[in-house]
Parts: sequence; structure tokens; C-alpha cells
Amino acid sequence: MDGAAIFTADQRAGAMHGKQFLLDSVYAGIDGTFVYGRLDFAGPVPEMAFDLVVNLESWASGEARSQADSAARCHRAGPPVNGVES
Repeated sequence: MDGAAIFTADQRAGAMHGKQFLLDSVYAGIDGTFVYGRLDFAGPVPEMAFDLVVNLESWASGEARSQADSAARCHRAGPPVNGVES
């Protein structure tokens, strides 16, 4: 089964609480073999250090628990501070 989805962050929901939104939208697609994804930042990629974790779960119709899961992790080191890498 093939399919596609998009999620766009409603940045108005957290503006009053001083939240900083790093991601603007998430795109996902699936075909018979692969899962595809794209993450769009709300602006330039932040220079600060951060970790990005994307979790994938596979659910069978009518099941109470996921059948399989996987995680992709990425670490972005921040800029050097006084010559020291973060």
C-alpha cells in the first residue's frame, strides 16, 4: 500500500508561551519497500547544539500495540565556544 502525509506545525499555538519552533513541516511517504521522510526547518538550521530523533512505528489494523518500531537519531554539534567544540 502506497501513501503520503504532511504535518505542518501551528506556530500560533505556542507563541504566547515563548516556544521556539525549529520544525515547520514533516513529510512522509511509503511504498511497498521503503518509508520516506523530509523535515523542513522553520528557518535556517539552528547553530546551537541539538538532537533530532525520528521514531517510526508500524501498527496492524485493530491492534493495541505497535508491531515494529525504529528510531533515527542525528546530533548537531553547536559552534565552538571559546575555541572548544560542543
